Amino acid sequence: MKILRNLFIAGPKFIRSLNSAISDAYNTLAELLNNSTNNPLKDEIRKLFNSLIELRLPIINNFLKDNKTARHLLKEANIIIPELETFESLLIRAEDLRAEPLLDTSSLITDKEIASFCKDWKSLMINQSNAYKLNEGFLMITVNALAKIADFSWNLFETQQSKEKHKVILQSIFGMWEWLVKKNVLVFEVSLIDWMMGNLTKSLMPSPEKQRDELLGVGILLQRILALLLQANDGKINEVLEVINFGETFGKQLQLQYEGLKQSQINKDPPYDNYPEQNNLRLNAFKSLIASNSIKLRSQFLKSEFIEKAISEYVKDKRKFTSKFEKIDLKFLAFKQWYPLRSEAIGFIEEALKAKYKAPEIYAEIMQRIDIHLLIAHECKILEYNDMEEEFLVQSALHLLTMILRETAGNKRNERVAEVVFDVMGKKPILRLQFNELTKFL
Repeated sequence: MKILRNLFIAGPKFIRSLNSAISDAYNTLAELLNNSTNNPLKDEIRKLFNSLIELRLPIINNFLKDNKTARHLLKEANIIIPELETFESLLIRAEDLRAEPLLDTSSLITDKEIASFCKDWKSLMINQSNAYKLNEGFLMITVNALAKIADFSWNLFETQQSKEKHKVILQSIFGMWEWLVKKNVLVFEVSLIDWMMGNLTKSLMPSPEKQRDELLGVGILLQRILALLLQANDGKINEVLEVINFGETFGKQLQLQYEGLKQSQINKDPPYDNYPEQNNLRLNAFKSLIASNSIKLRSQFLKSEFIEKAISEYVKDKRKFTSKFEKIDLKFLAFKQWYPLRSEAIGFIEEALKAKYKAPEIYAEIMQRIDIHLLIAHECKILEYNDMEEEFLVQSALHLLTMILRETAGNKRNERVAEVVFDVMGKKPILRLQFNELTKFL
């Protein structure tokens, strides 16, 4: 039945062939639903038709409506083919949702209703891919209506009231907004983006472990949307991000996340469930900030003093993830030898040094902090006082020195570095091959 369902949704050509007089697939399956038919697959066939109808694909629904025999047999089996949504009908539903009084948990709005609305809306957008250009006003009303519901649900989710219901509502709404941004449909007002930033910050604040994981699980959805908005590098959206002081807030959010990571290591908690994704989101968002056409966003970011913390503290943090790693999902295996704060800080430094010409203000700040906090001397000490059992730490030090010395080649400090580096490479010759570029700067 699963294979059959996949055939039904494989594309217009397959759907037409299944509905042809030769195959007569719809009628044949519908006949098997007849109550007088003793068919053990009846329940599975019912599920098949219901799942096809729920897809709201016009080509399937229209075939079923036009096929009188199939329509009649489905009706006898109490399977109703719904009217397809239009922009106008969804607009009415959006207005109804916006007008719904949201005073307490007894509100008539349900998680299924919101999930269904978002699904129908997305389906319509897919089937009429260019129609949104003519319906920007409709999209604004829809997004704003859902923003009101999201605000209500977030407050209840945050206070642990009907949290499962409101988690579903938030996931449905945020998923719809993320899909919009990916399609480059950027109909988000200043107040809504500001709301996203505010609630993302809330989700990153210190809280008990269980509540922390729940908030981070929803907060990461907002983090994805905001990262995509930054990545879009759209003139109007950049202006909105500037107005809400996105750059500085982003830098402070990074610090909150690293403080949370540090605390979880002190408490010997296992890594966050979504750490691998958060790790990628943070670095990719920083790359987008560097690539942005907005100089103002980068100036705001510098005010957060994240770079100061990254050089003076995070890159020098040698804590690994907890020893409970054997109980963690396979997706964490790549991070088993990981020094999370140090490794991520090195990633930020690397991207900033690459951006010497694209983001000179970030590059200059990084170089200044490297000098102030004697980072070259610090990495040399790592090489001097760590045996080769700490291979990952030694390699990270050699990698960082390669990046820095690439920018400061010819400086007298390199003479001291040469002595330490060649001593380490003498103990383990394979490092000379791995970091051959470094030797050119010594």
